[in-house]
Amino acid sequence: MRAWSRSVGGKTGASARAGYTTAFLTAAAVMVTAGALALTTIRPERDAHRLGLDHAVAGATPRERKIPGRPGHR
Repeated sequence: MRAWSRSVGGKTGASARAGYTTAFLTAAAVMVTAGALALTTIRPERDAHRLGLDHAVAGATPRERKIPGRPGHR
């Protein structure tokens, strides 16, 4: 094999391509797994209730929400 056909680290183009393919597919598998896990475990309503924010109205100002420690809380 000629020197001009080798890439960085002495690997040939075919093995470098295989390495990029493996890395891309591994990253894709991790992202799909993390996305599926997030879809099954993240529950905004449950988390808001657990944090005591279930009475908060989405889009309301802090005064309208009456959040403890904020102006307007009674």
